[in-house]
Amino acid sequence: MIFYYQKGGLKNMKPKIIMHTQISLDGRIKGFDNPEVYYQVAGGIHSDAVLFGSNTVFTAFEKYPAETEADFEKIITSPEDPRPIGVIPDSRGILRSLHCLRNLGYLKEIVILVSTATPKEYLNYLEERHYPYIVSGNDHVDYEKAFQILHEQYGCKYMRTDSGGGLTNKLLENGLIDEISLVISPCFVGNKEKQLFDPVDPVYPVDPVDPVDPVDPVDPVDPTEPTEPTEPTEPTEPTEPTEPKEPTEPTEPTEPTEPSKPTEPTEPSKPVDTNPIENPVNTDTGVVIVAVEDSKPIIQLADGTTKKVEAKEIGADVQKDGTVTVKGSDGKMKVLPKTGETENIALSVLGSLMVLGSAFIFKKRI
Repeated sequence: MIFYYQKGGLKNMKPKIIMHTQISLDGRIKGFDNPEVYYQVAGGIHSDAVLFGSNTVFTAFEKYPAETEADFEKIITSPEDPRPIGVIPDSRGILRSLHCLRNLGYLKEIVILVSTATPKEYLNYLEERHYPYIVSGNDHVDYEKAFQILHEQYGCKYMRTDSGGGLTNKLLENGLIDEISLVISPCFVGNKEKQLFDPVDPVYPVDPVDPVDPVDPVDPVDPTEPTEPTEPTEPTEPTEPTEPKEPTEPTEPTEPTEPSKPTEPTEPSKPVDTNPIENPVNTDTGVVIVAVEDSKPIIQLADGTTKKVEAKEIGADVQKDGTVTVKGSDGKMKVLPKTGETENIALSVLGSLMVLGSAFIFKKRI
């Protein structure tokens, strides 16, 4: 059986917590010669539940026998069972001897208080053995919330503590103790056992601070006489407004001038038909065209020889009729025939070679 605390889901009610403990004259909680007195007084305190510390249960059953099959069975109880329930906070999950406490027979049921940080393996251990647990708090058990669930789900109205100083101090710090049952044993146990309450280190007084010398008061300054107020100047009379001038008549708009007639465009210059065989053509790119064959210009090289090239190589264009157009060095467009006469081409080439030969002979004579 598992109960989770939900904020606002329970009434602000909790069991009455009765802190029952035994101390010696020197404030120790263990090592007494007569511990039976503690349990005799505890038996006379009416309570629906007994709150044990996990360290108390761990120490009481430090050496425990192995579990049997019966320890995994669910305990069936009736509402009329007068025995109290045992409540043990164990958020760390250290107890594995719960069957020893349950088998003593004086508890009706055992409820474990855990937090959201309790290991999952320990929760599985509780579920396999049918131990109900209440989840409240994050890192540690939130006792106030857990006690509200005990009051709501188990009808717990009175709960007695049976724990050591650690759990007792936590309950006192959180203001959860409603009544104290104290058994005082007339003996001195000594420093070998723990005290009921954690000792508090004494606070040493702080050395007083030397007083500061008072400051001499400052003599007040003589007040200055107030100056006489100046008389206000008389206001000047406002000037009379000037009369507005009469508006001038607008001038008549001038008539727009007639637009000039556009000049007729001049006809573009027509390309000049040129026969490069008769008159070699110097292009604007510095190429000399001496003839045209099959729409391919024949150009004269620097050494006097000729070479047939594509028109586009020298910046010329081949027209649909096969003629070749190219811009001359004079800026005019030249139209070269598609094919020159073969004889004329040969003569032109021969003439070029003769010119080169004459130059060679002349150079040799020199």
